[in-house]
Amino acid sequence: MMSSEGGTDPFRGDLPDWLPGTEAHDLRHGVAMEMPEQHHDLEQVHALLGHQRLDTTQIYTTIRPQQLKRAVAFYEKQAARMLSE
Repeated sequence: MMSSEGGTDPFRGDLPDWLPGTEAHDLRHGVAMEMPEQHHDLEQVHALLGHQRLDTTQIYTTIRPQQLKRAVAFYEKQAARMLSE
């Protein structure tokens, strides 16, 4: 099936009965939010969602507070190690 921007959309169509009240859009958004958590970059999310424009994909992705905390902790450790050498 085609996305609203003309690409193939793997998230369209009928959803299983065990997902009552869930829309395909909810799954798209969930996947787009989870992929960066699993270290996939924005280009990969963009390709999966089938958007023509990258800024459309960016609408789906937001940084979660836990992601930001992990990134800050990582770079704080790196900086502390570099300063101690």
